[in-house]
Amino acid sequence: MNNISPLQALQQAQLALSNALTYLLYSSIVSIFPMGALGRVGVINAYPLMSCRSAFKTAYIPVPISLQKETGRLISVKKYTSILARLYQNWGVTVKDIKQGKAVGSVKGAIPKGQTYNNWLSSSGNADHYRPVHQLRHLLKNKGSEFFLRGIVHGSIATLDDTPGFSDMDIAFVIKKSVLKNPNLLLDLRTMAIEVLILTYEFDPFMHHGPYYISEIDTGWYPEAFFPSLLFLFGVDVLEPAEELAINIRPSEDVTEKMIDLFEKFFKQWESRPFLLKNSFELEWLLGSAMLLPALYLQYITKLFHYKKDAFPVAKRDFIADEWEPIDRASHLRVHLGPRVNPPSGVIAIAKIVRWPGLLRIWGRYNRDSISRAKTVSAQLGKDYPQRILHLINVMKSKIDKVLNERPG
Repeated sequence: MNNISPLQALQQAQLALSNALTYLLYSSIVSIFPMGALGRVGVINAYPLMSCRSAFKTAYIPVPISLQKETGRLISVKKYTSILARLYQNWGVTVKDIKQGKAVGSVKGAIPKGQTYNNWLSSSGNADHYRPVHQLRHLLKNKGSEFFLRGIVHGSIATLDDTPGFSDMDIAFVIKKSVLKNPNLLLDLRTMAIEVLILTYEFDPFMHHGPYYISEIDTGWYPEAFFPSLLFLFGVDVLEPAEELAINIRPSEDVTEKMIDLFEKFFKQWESRPFLLKNSFELEWLLGSAMLLPALYLQYITKLFHYKKDAFPVAKRDFIADEWEPIDRASHLRVHLGPRVNPPSGVIAIAKIVRWPGLLRIWGRYNRDSISRAKTVSAQLGKDYPQRILHLINVMKSKIDKVLNERPG
């Protein structure tokens, strides 16, 4: 096992726990198989908890007895939430110690309030294609305050400059610590997460990521790169909080580095096979990944967090035209994709009745227009597009390394 510092061990434990939460509330319910989307029952993968076990041990954080004994590949949803709640209880104690100065400290900040839902509504938010946003608002108004401190729609929908053929419905929540530490409430939250995910797919069935779920406990030692607090400022507060939420911001280059590595791995998958996007899901994943790279690069270089569209002109200055070409190409195609196909009302209704978000993904995967659209864009990008993006990533990493080597200490 590689030697890592106490700080790195704590960072890895935090991210492993966040991944385990994301798996419960998104990855395990997005399955194309209906059994994967069951809310309070069924079985899911135990691997995220095993990763927590390893990371917690390395960071000398107590591991629940039930997780110490867990050896199976699959685990019941009920047992998963029971173990996850215990992990959050122990992590809460650790974060309290960090805030008291027993480990590396952090910088005080705040999660700002965004635009109110009513103001957004009066600024053209009442357009017909925003119906899933209004349904989300209704859902959260009835149930959301039980689970969340914050609930926002962010990104281009919030700023009303979304692109009909590309933009997805970006959502983020801050989950109350009382929910994270209570297995029964986690079960209830998972059921609600299914409803939320169906609404996001109703807006965009090709969305390549899910809602962001942020732990209130982690606001005590907040990895800004995971979800920059700036995004709350530009978001629409569908829960309309009364005040700012205090956070203590920790250094989070570790998160940025993992994200860049993840995108690099994603583009490398085409090195051994011809470049051909299968459907609009792969299309949006590829273009979205490419266009997030400028913001990630600036995060590492400047330690500042930029709104994604504002990062383009700033980052572009550091690269020659040939290096930056794949970003310009992705940006151009994004604007000129044209309206995408939307799932029929009957398919949406069935997904809601059977509580199965994956049904909308299946429809999107095999829809004839989705497949044709992806093939057309593949040709427009060019057979060597993955290699051009990978070259840009390598240049970015070289520039990052140079800056890190020049920094004192």
